[in-house]
Amino acid sequence: MYNIIVKNTRGKGIQALAVSAYADKQGFYGCTFIGYQDTVLANVGYQVYGKCYIEGATDFIFGQTARALFSQCVIRVSGDGWVTANGRDSSSNPSYYLIDKSSIAAASGYTGVGKSYLGRPWRNYARVVVQRTVISNVINGAGWAQWSSATPNTDHVSFQEYGNTGDGASGTRASFSSKLSGAVSPSSVLDGDTSWVDMSYVYQ
Repeated sequence: MYNIIVKNTRGKGIQALAVSAYADKQGFYGCTFIGYQDTVLANVGYQVYGKCYIEGATDFIFGQTARALFSQCVIRVSGDGWVTANGRDSSSNPSYYLIDKSSIAAASGYTGVGKSYLGRPWRNYARVVVQRTVISNVINGAGWAQWSSATPNTDHVSFQEYGNTGDGASGTRASFSSKLSGAVSPSSVLDGDTSWVDMSYVYQ
């Protein structure tokens, strides 16, 4: 899918998706997805979001088993919340989100500073990497958050960063997150098969 704008105008208060991606080998290029809670459901199969605009506040990139690459995306936060909520629930679950060479900042009209996070674990094996990305002060210095105080879900999470810049890339990160020593290969998230991906669009 190329150059399509999808906007869910429901706003605050309830899950209101802009896209629900349930099939294998899906590519979204130059698309815009706008919502508030749960904007992009990256749920099943291999997925690529190349040079897309994604906006939301509460868990607005989420899902359970997909391996999804977000490359050179413009990610904008429109309210206090969490960019990702990965639902990986076991060590055998393939789910993996990689945000690479992107930017994360406040959406137009939102002035919150340090009130949002790169992610929180919907399930306790959540796996998300944010790398080579410009992160503004919209993101709290802890970077990552628990699911809730009653159900932290942090015992087996893999929340990692590498080579990020910007005011939101520094600070005392959450103890259950870590720094990588090198960048994750984007193709590895897709298990090495990029034959179906418009790589010239994503990494031109």
